[in-house]
Amino acid sequence: MLDDLEEFALQDNAQIAGFHPEWLYAGLDPKDPLHFEKRSPFPTISVVRESALKNAQHVTTRIADDNLRILSGFDYDDLQTRFSRLLLSSSSSL
Repeated sequence: MLDDLEEFALQDNAQIAGFHPEWLYAGLDPKDPLHFEKRSPFPTISVVRESALKNAQHVTTRIADDNLRILSGFDYDDLQTRFSRLLLSSSSSL
């Protein structure tokens, strides 16, 4: 398995995306619903090859645009309440 990871690292640059229960984008109002785009019940790291991102640029752009449009339609406090319930249900299932 280590050989596979080393080969992966040598073949292509990787892009890392982090997700966290308390994620905040710098420069946004602390109560901006867009913060929930990068929140997850548990700290998570996603590693993607940069070449895969380049090949899917039109899709990733559409996802970002959709996330902004959808999350902007929600009230921050409502999202926080829902996310808190998710956190509680996630921790109780461990």
